[in-house]
Amino acid sequence: MTDIGIVLAVLAMLCIAYPHVIYPVLLWCLHRGSRKPVTPGIVTDRVTVVIAAHNERNRISSCLMTLRASTSYPERIDVIIADDGSTDGTAQVVTSIAPTLLPMQVRVLSCERGGKNAALSSAMQHVSTDIVAFADADVQFGAAALDALLAQFDDPIVGAVISTMDRAAIPHDDQGATQEALYRRIEGVVNVMEGEISSTVTSNGAFYGVRRMLLVPIPDGRVADDWWNVLCAIPHGKRVVIAKDSKIVEYRPNSMAREFRRTIRTASAGMRCLWSMRKLLLPSYGFTSWFLWSHRVMRWAGPWFFLLLAISTFMVREHATIFGILFCGQLTLIVGSVLGYVAERINKRVPLLGVMQYVLLMNTAFLVASIKAVRGVALDTWTPSSDESST
Repeated sequence: MTDIGIVLAVLAMLCIAYPHVIYPVLLWCLHRGSRKPVTPGIVTDRVTVVIAAHNERNRISSCLMTLRASTSYPERIDVIIADDGSTDGTAQVVTSIAPTLLPMQVRVLSCERGGKNAALSSAMQHVSTDIVAFADADVQFGAAALDALLAQFDDPIVGAVISTMDRAAIPHDDQGATQEALYRRIEGVVNVMEGEISSTVTSNGAFYGVRRMLLVPIPDGRVADDWWNVLCAIPHGKRVVIAKDSKIVEYRPNSMAREFRRTIRTASAGMRCLWSMRKLLLPSYGFTSWFLWSHRVMRWAGPWFFLLLAISTFMVREHATIFGILFCGQLTLIVGSVLGYVAERINKRVPLLGVMQYVLLMNTAFLVASIKAVRGVALDTWTPSSDESST
């Protein structure tokens, strides 16, 4: 029993480390000899930007004004605001500022409250341009962000393009985003490498673009709209790439608790999306299959690997040294997470404790998300507060 426990413990630790350490190293090695970056240019066709919004009157103006400033060709940009049953006057705010955004054309599409996916589906019935970009209503666009995103589409092999978060703009008092940023810096490098090898399998609902001909209707409110739209490009032989110069800022939850709730929403919707697109996990999809298994499935399975580690620790209890190492390691993570929570509550920052707290909370969020995904809970409809993202 002890020998089996040791084997299981090693296996669990390797599986926990694989998506965060081993996979990025393997990807880096592959990237050195297999880079195929796309060739950006200038897209001269008209482009539609679709923004789903619910009760966003306090942020929609900034979103639209920075969008207008992020392109040198506003006369080619049409914007559709899919108002998902707002009750705070979001539509009136958009209508009032629309004349100041000319020659960019902005219109409001009033939808009954049905969730983001339903609002986007309604908006797509009014899109006729070859390229459509999607953005969240709480996004602020960096200089030339829209132009940099669209430039990637000049290469015909590109089917979808994803923007990047401007991490330097994260508020200093944003505890949730600060701890997430430590994880996202590595994530950002991985995303770029995937896109330069074949196609990245990440998503960023805050701002991305897709060729309209590749889009398949979003099936329901249980799947992640952004990931669904992006993954649609891959079966058609098109690539999904990162636009490194297309930088945006999105309001992030300002506590680990809100980051926890956001992760449950996004992970559960992502799991449902991948289940609907499960054919991409087949070996016939080459690098895409490997990326998905490594970047997504193994990461979401983290809670179950931690559970396996706990079980294997109990199995080696007769081997005092190994048991002590495994038990103390897990206890340290739990105690460090609790201390990280206490530090957050008193507005103190201890980076190592914050990382422990983030690791434990995110794996717990993945566990909850997997349960919600199995139950088929729709998570694309909620009412944003003044301190939460609203998409």
